[in-house]
Amino acid sequence: MESLNVTKNHKRLKNEFEFYKLLGKHKGIPEIYMFDKFKEYNALVMELLGPSLLELHEKNGDKLSQRTVLQIAIQII
Repeated sequence: MESLNVTKNHKRLKNEFEFYKLLGKHKGIPEIYMFDKFKEYNALVMELLGPSLLELHEKNGDKLSQRTVLQIAIQII
């Protein structure tokens, strides 16, 4: 049963790789350096654009300002 979950995760990462290729090289889209298979695992190496939302949340005392939330929402849209 565990291999079934691993297969789904592999497909998900491959789909993410394909999605980034479709998006192309634009501001705010991370550059993809490599996607490859290693034994039964896949690896995706991409550019780090900045701190994660969790890092921002922890840095600001476990809160995000309204401005930050709105900026994230705009970027998502």
